[in-house]
Amino acid sequence: MPKPFAALGLIVCLLMALHMLLGPVQRARIDAWLRQTRERTHRLLDYRSRRRDARRARAETDSLIRRVKASNPLPEGEWDDNVFRPAQFEADKRKLH
Repeated sequence: MPKPFAALGLIVCLLMALHMLLGPVQRARIDAWLRQTRERTHRLLDYRSRRRDARRARAETDSLIRRVKASNPLPEGEWDDNVFRPAQFEADKRKLH
């Protein structure tokens, strides 16, 4: 078990030594590439987690809506576009102002 860790440590040390031997232009170019790769990886992982969270939230919302509709059916009435007017409201018209 210690051999893979030792090999990985040796590779990391060699890459760091090679990085120190490079000139400033090459070092900056490699650093920029590493930075871009890290940012892309983070964006990809963040996108997946946001998508998973959105699916979970949508499922919970749909479940809640189904439970509420099953436990509290709407009273008699009519829809006017997205406004619901219960029949009880029509019978109890009085001036409120």
